[in-house]
Amino acid sequence: MTPFIRDDFAAGGGWSQALRLLGLKETVGTEIDSAAVATARAAGHARWQISVSSTECREYPWPPMWLYIASPPCQTFSMAGKGAGREHMAALLKALELVANGWTPEAAVAEVADEELDERSVLVLEPMYVIRRHGPANVALEQVAPVLPLWEAYAQILGGWGYSVWAGKVHAEQYGVPQTRVRAVLIASRERQVAKPAPTHSLYHTHNPTRLDDGVLPWVSMAQALDGVPGISMRSNYGTSGNPDDRGEREADAPAPTITSKAGRNFWLQGNQKPMGTEYQRRPSTVPAQTIAGETGSYQWVPEAPNGGDTSWSERRPSPTIVGSFEPDIVAAPGYRKAGDGPRQKAPGSIRVTVAEAGVLQTFPADYPWQGSKGKQFEQVGNAVPPVMGAHILAAVLGMDPPPPRPAS
Repeated sequence: MTPFIRDDFAAGGGWSQALRLLGLKETVGTEIDSAAVATARAAGHARWQISVSSTECREYPWPPMWLYIASPPCQTFSMAGKGAGREHMAALLKALELVANGWTPEAAVAEVADEELDERSVLVLEPMYVIRRHGPANVALEQVAPVLPLWEAYAQILGGWGYSVWAGKVHAEQYGVPQTRVRAVLIASRERQVAKPAPTHSLYHTHNPTRLDDGVLPWVSMAQALDGVPGISMRSNYGTSGNPDDRGEREADAPAPTITSKAGRNFWLQGNQKPMGTEYQRRPSTVPAQTIAGETGSYQWVPEAPNGGDTSWSERRPSPTIVGSFEPDIVAAPGYRKAGDGPRQKAPGSIRVTVAEAGVLQTFPADYPWQGSKGKQFEQVGNAVPPVMGAHILAAVLGMDPPPPRPAS
């Protein structure tokens, strides 16, 4: 009998692709966003378009679950946002105890009487409701790092229910993801002892990028991840001046998949994430990317080191976190910001990051069928669990071998 796998807040398919890497397939993924549902279905993943907290979903006659996966919305907890979820952590922890004792998330939140608690924050309680009610054999939960106190509270409760549990932070680049994405993860099992997924690659040491951890592979850089990917080129439209056209577009079938300019200069990934003015805002393609987030649609490839810097020393680094908010008219390049609150100007010679490139930096296939508007596509990329990292997490909870390590070169 095929084991039943339920994936809540399944979005466009990060966990789905992770399961695929392990030779598994979820039985159903619940997701409310129509564009994300269309993407997942186009990629061959099962989706039920429904709210996880709806009566229909809660009262559905779910069969015994072998594996339950959930990545609740992270916007109110993310360091890139205003932090409403972080500010109300104490109320959420009190509500979590009530949900563990049989209350619905809504009733628990009403009882703790925190009227300013964002409804998106409340969704982080939904996995506890499912776990208590259905008792899945194995559990994997993922969220942004500030949610860790909640996962640790989950761990105490699940440990009392007979689960072996591990909760902590994972760094995406330590599993071959070309991006420095930090996530809070909980894994639990009634079938085996669990522990943190064993890293296969070095941590990216921000203050000393040449430092590499012993006994593992070097981290994977943006250039290494994008090099050789059909249809991705950072120089297909370059003329003799070395500058792309005004729109920064590239031919889809470009024959030169590389992110080094014709002049031999490295491209830099220029973002607009917090904290402002740090190296997290801009990194050479020879290192891992920043977090790939929803606003990656406004990121730029800048064809030289900002401020004329030399990037030759950094031949070995990952990207920043890929996130999901989309600002199509904003270009964040140092030195090109208008005075006041006006939009930022485009850096000379820069070209925009494409959805396919952002997806590859999240470890999706280059031809993954993202659906919806460009903004929705970038949002889906940024909200996804990087499949390669997800596969390592699932392998740890299921007692399986993880996928072969991604080489750094």
